[in-house]
Amino acid sequence: MNEQASIFAPARDAGQAEPPRETDLIRLGAIVAAIGRGWWIVFIATAACLALAYHYAFNVATPTYRAAASIVLETGERAFISFDESTGQLSRDTPSLNTQIGVLRGIDLMGRVVDVMALDRDPEFNPIPAVPAGGQSDAREAQLAREIALRNLLGAVEVRNLPESLIFEISVTTSDPVKSMIIANTIVETYIAEQVDRKIAESRRAADWLRNRVSELQAELLEVQTRVDDFRFGPNGATTDTIVRRERLVSEAEAIRTLHRYLLTRLQETIAQEGLHRPDSRILSSAMLPLHPAAPRQTRILVVGGAVGLFLGLVGVFLREAARKGIRSIRMFSRLTRLPVLGAFPRVPFSQRRSEMRGLVGPRAAHFTEAVETLLTRLMISRVGEAPHVFAVVSPHSGDGKTSAVLSMARQFAARGFRTLVIDADTRKRTLSVNAGFSSPGLTAALAGEPLQGAVAQNPVLRCDVLGLPARVGEADAMPDVAAILRLLEAARFAYDITIIDTPPLNAVADALPFAAEADSVLMMARWNGTSAADLDAALETLAQIGATPCGMVVTQVKPSVLGQAGYASYFKRV
Repeated sequence: MNEQASIFAPARDAGQAEPPRETDLIRLGAIVAAIGRGWWIVFIATAACLALAYHYAFNVATPTYRAAASIVLETGERAFISFDESTGQLSRDTPSLNTQIGVLRGIDLMGRVVDVMALDRDPEFNPIPAVPAGGQSDAREAQLAREIALRNLLGAVEVRNLPESLIFEISVTTSDPVKSMIIANTIVETYIAEQVDRKIAESRRAADWLRNRVSELQAELLEVQTRVDDFRFGPNGATTDTIVRRERLVSEAEAIRTLHRYLLTRLQETIAQEGLHRPDSRILSSAMLPLHPAAPRQTRILVVGGAVGLFLGLVGVFLREAARKGIRSIRMFSRLTRLPVLGAFPRVPFSQRRSEMRGLVGPRAAHFTEAVETLLTRLMISRVGEAPHVFAVVSPHSGDGKTSAVLSMARQFAARGFRTLVIDADTRKRTLSVNAGFSSPGLTAALAGEPLQGAVAQNPVLRCDVLGLPARVGEADAMPDVAAILRLLEAARFAYDITIIDTPPLNAVADALPFAAEADSVLMMARWNGTSAADLDAALETLAQIGATPCGMVVTQVKPSVLGQAGYASYFKRV
């Protein structure tokens, strides 16, 4: 037996579907294809996020301006006259540098800046008015306004030590470029002035202590000197004891005089040093007026918005793909069912389906006709030498393109010279009868015992006979007798070469089972991107229960680009 003849042989265990060992999304090509199918989701998400980012960057976000001033620490340097270490010097170690950062961001320094610049009355730093509507403000309200302004100022100031240096950068960010520049310069100026004030205060405290101590020593020296001057030897003259006592008084007076002279000198030096104090830092560069806002960074916001939109779009695409249960790979249909795929019918626009089913083929539908020809050729090769054949065309659900496929197959069989009969077995919807223009009793009469030739009607467009259904079918006729179906199909085999039965969907009703059981071959129709693996498994399980195994599958409504047949229409146009 040749390879094509095996199409009619059972190719799988009844009702057993093979679980997929891989999915479309595992392969890179499938991922690219999924993105291609959902490109509009990616486009809409990216465009929406870009629009939101643009609106935020250019319309919503308030521009802020950053101004920075820098200072440098001058450690280890002395004043012009440096007589002592009373005011101390800064060191270069890390703790000292971190301490300076804390001082620059200290509440005392920032509080002085708030007071100097009256930031408690600035709406940007204190949204709550410092003075109520009545025009009077108590101390508590003023203190609250100052604390609010102080907290907001601390949030607007950034201090950092440049690596491997003694340079500190103080930056201020506000909504006004001039304000940012003035506040930054005020902070460094206040910081340096505070250093000088601190040294002057320390010198004055040292001078006051020295002044008090000199006064005390002066009084002590006067007292001791008076005792030395008034010292008299006793009646016995200068004895050893009296000489020792006088020498002791003289030594004490000399010690006090020396200490008094030293402290007096230090006092004079300290007083002289008060006007020569220098700060431990100096301004390296004052803040300049910022010309461009530091935020929002519009380009960055747009880039981030586009990236977020792209990401959300891709997530939406893959969620959409995951939510869809339809099979989108023709190879996967064969792998899941272990049935050969005998044909794949491309999708036909809804406006052209009626014309296509009635055989009105134009250039745009030529690829559909070519697919039907391919299916018929495979079927004919596989049944060479066999008796007249009855096909039961089944599908898991309605809308799988089964009726249009049946009419197209019948038209093509008739065009090849075969005596062809089409039977509409869908007693509930009678879709084939409506599209073929059939309204006489037809199938109902034939099942009731009327001769087949008297029940059929010839369709001049399809050039074949149609055994349709009347406009109304009773409940008794909706479930035909199996023996009547058997007699009908025997009569069809005698009178026709090809009989094609359009059956109801397997997963919806059981009306198709008697026709499938008595047909010579069962042809399964499945819709691309619409029929799921579970749908196929349920339909095949139903057929297996009556001992019917499909000879093959036809995938319907396939996107032309998937088939690689998009060139058919242009080919037939050129012909």
